Amino acid sequence: MPEPASTSVTAASVSATVLFVSMLGPQAGPWALIIVASIGGGLWPLSGSRTRGDGKAIMLLLRCTLLAIFFTGVIASYLESSYGLPISDWLAIVALVIGAMGNGWRAFFAGFSGLMGGAAAAVFRRRDGGNDDGGEQK
Repeated sequence: MPEPASTSVTAASVSATVLFVSMLGPQAGPWALIIVASIGGGLWPLSGSRTRGDGKAIMLLLRCTLLAIFFTGVIASYLESSYGLPISDWLAIVALVIGAMGNGWRAFFAGFSGLMGGAAAAVFRRRDGGNDDGGEQK
């Protein structure tokens, strides 16, 4: 026959577990999805890189994963507010893409700034009538 004290402690711990899962479960689901998708995305740059040792490989995966975790909520919220796309549908895709970018962010922003610089030059060239005289008036 079980001890009454051990039975009540077990019942209390099970009750606390059920209570915490029911309260935190809806919040933990999206976070678990983001973490798993960002790790999956971070494995792509890891597979294509030449790292020296396990420590460097773990740091690369950790950097890609943490970056994806940090920016997924912001980008998914932007997609929902700007385009009306449900945030729950985009969490995994956004985390996977950000994690898969890995070390390619510098090249991405360099290309993006080059594209925006070219677009800005075209806009300002049209504004002054196509003259490329450095903005000097005659």
